[in-house]
Amino acid sequence: MARELTLLGAGVGAIDHLIVRRDVAQGRLVPVVPDWELAAAPVQLFTVSRFTPARVRLFGDLLAARIGGTAVAGPSSRGR
Repeated sequence: MARELTLLGAGVGAIDHLIVRRDVAQGRLVPVVPDWELAAAPVQLFTVSRFTPARVRLFGDLLAARIGGTAVAGPSSRGR
């Protein structure tokens, strides 16, 4: 949503460079503080049951590999 609003001219957006790299390359967006970076934020993947399908585990492993972290399987504490 931040990308869309920024493209519409609603203001300056703090958006990860991976999300807007094409927009910057094509001149739709211009970096205003190029040396500044967003702080890292934790990413969590929750499932609705204790049974986690293999495709969800693989997706978690892919996320961990791509963003640098560890995938930990376990039930969420939601609903307890």
